Amino acid sequence: MRFFHYIQMPVWNDHKNQPQNRSCGLFDTEMTNQQVTKEIVKCIGMTAPGPHAILLTVNVGRFTKEEQVTVKHFVDQFGNGIYNHLMVVFTRTDELKTDIGEYIKGCPRSLKDILELCHNRYIPFKNTLSDDRQELQVNELIDRVDEVVQNNGGVCYTNEMYEEANKTLQRHVDDVRRKMKEEKRRTVKILQRDLQIEFDKKLTLANEEKGKLAEKNKKNRNWKGNSRI
Repeated sequence: MRFFHYIQMPVWNDHKNQPQNRSCGLFDTEMTNQQVTKEIVKCIGMTAPGPHAILLTVNVGRFTKEEQVTVKHFVDQFGNGIYNHLMVVFTRTDELKTDIGEYIKGCPRSLKDILELCHNRYIPFKNTLSDDRQELQVNELIDRVDEVVQNNGGVCYTNEMYEEANKTLQRHVDDVRRKMKEEKRRTVKILQRDLQIEFDKKLTLANEEKGKLAEKNKKNRNWKGNSRI
């Protein structure tokens, strides 16, 4: 299973049959840098040890200065290496009065810089297609994601932050396994104790019955002896 993370600017709906993805709300332009950092930490936890591809979705109607700053903050946190795993998804391209190539020629310099840094990996995405055509579009997107994964040798993106998150995750897994082992040991111990108690009860009853039978046999022998006299 491959994982990708998509950076949402603004909403891009999920579709069936796409690779498993993780997302968080980084591009609420009213968020403070502290809040964005908190969301980034959440991203790390959700995608550790790292995503295979990162999709930056951009509404063709805008690319505001606030969004540019947030992209920069994201890159500052994750490192420039993310560009090797990044692809831009232009949404609402069905609203363009020109083709996507002409649109990119006229888009802001900051967005062009992002495209150049990710080797001009982008894909137009139309929001008003019929179900069948929408499915074809999603499949094309998945194929493009696969290309990104293959170009990176199938290796997910990671840095020190992801490595630390992975260590934390592994510690959590180890802790869960240890607790499960302890719980199993306690369960076995309780079961052994209960079985021993049950065995002791049955042994006590058996000994009591044996004693009663022995006493009865003794009385019978005494009675027979007295009868002969």
